Amino acid sequence: MLLDEPTLGLDNLNRAEVVEALEHCTAGMTTLLVTHDLLASRAFDRILVIRNRCIEESGSHNELMRRNGFYRQSYLKQYHEQIELGSRYPVLEGLAGG
Repeated sequence: MLLDEPTLGLDNLNRAEVVEALEHCTAGMTTLLVTHDLLASRAFDRILVIRNRCIEESGSHNELMRRNGFYRQSYLKQYHEQIELGSRYPVLEGLAGG
């Protein structure tokens, strides 16, 4: 399955519902998710960070969070932006760490 920005333009509650549905619907399937929404990407087994047409980083969310690379920096930036906006995004609990 190929998903291109499935959470784009959604409010936080609907985004959380889509992420939860994707986790359920794609279990056991090969799924390619193209997204800038790193909070949603966390749910997937393997993440490829592509910059300048090259794979810069690869790994699970936890592996990428243990590194101090582009993924971790971008993820934390998005996470903190959601907190500052007073997000009620249910999946945010406990996501700042790895």
